[in-house]
Amino acid sequence: MKKYLFYVVIVTLMVGLMITSFLFKDGTEAMVAIVDSQVTAVSYQKPVIVKELVVVAGQEIEKGDLLVEVVRPDLGLDLEKMTSEKTNLIAEIAANDRQELLERRILHLETEEKVGKVEAQVEALNYKLKQITSTRQNVKKLYDGNVGAMLEDTMIIQRKAQLTIDKNNILNAKAKQESLLISRYREKNMIIEERLKLIAQEIGSLNQEIQGLRRYATFKGTIGTVNVQLDELVPPYKSLLTIYESKPTLIKAFMNERIKYQAKVGDPVWVSSDKRNYKVQGTILEVGSRITDYPTRIEPFQTVKSYGQEVFVQIAPQNNFLNGEKVYVYPKELN
Repeated sequence: MKKYLFYVVIVTLMVGLMITSFLFKDGTEAMVAIVDSQVTAVSYQKPVIVKELVVVAGQEIEKGDLLVEVVRPDLGLDLEKMTSEKTNLIAEIAANDRQELLERRILHLETEEKVGKVEAQVEALNYKLKQITSTRQNVKKLYDGNVGAMLEDTMIIQRKAQLTIDKNNILNAKAKQESLLISRYREKNMIIEERLKLIAQEIGSLNQEIQGLRRYATFKGTIGTVNVQLDELVPPYKSLLTIYESKPTLIKAFMNERIKYQAKVGDPVWVSSDKRNYKVQGTILEVGSRITDYPTRIEPFQTVKSYGQEVFVQIAPQNNFLNGEKVYVYPKELN
């Protein structure tokens, strides 16, 4: 029995080694990575003064906790300037509208006066033509003098036709002037409205900056370093403090050149610990476009430099990986 047991153990070990070798080839079929918590720095794009600092290095924080509050003296002045300019531009649009209405009324009155004069001449000609017709009927004379009267009729009718043309020309000229007037003021207001849009964006940005003067934790984590003190004037882009997430959610793995399968965004993967029997599911979030060298901690050969393609894997925050732990990443179909 002992002899057979020995052979059974040997065969089992060989099968296990063959399976392991077939699936992972000593890690060559898996992407390798180091679990590192993401580090977030709190900084500002412009100089600020630290008003309140409510955290210390090493402090555990929850999502939504207040971290720091700063002040920017220029921020209120910029917002007041933008608001004042916005008010002035709105008033300018209203003034343009009033001026446009006034000029259109003046144009209308001038046109009415010109048309009135033409219509008065037409009325006078009608009256004259009526008198001539009435006189002709009363006298009832049939001789050559009637030719002169008929010629006068013709002249009056031609004059009335010309006055009708003049009236139409006056109305057409008024329509063109009014159209040009409307277009001119519309262009003025469009320029102002474009400026108002820019100001609205700037005011929105300023309001966001005002809200950003109080920074809150966006995830559960640990305060790393605190680099400022109360009432300190902090230059732009200087890190006030750093935050480490409690549980890693993004792992950067490296796909070596010997791996035969392709990694695509959205593919499900397993993330497995190197030293213990623990793994979680993940999803490929992004595939890098470059080949880079391995970090020293996961370099398989200390004397030879290894290179691989970067692959970013998203995992759930509910995981038990340790910071600095070496892991393997491989497609779920290899499980």
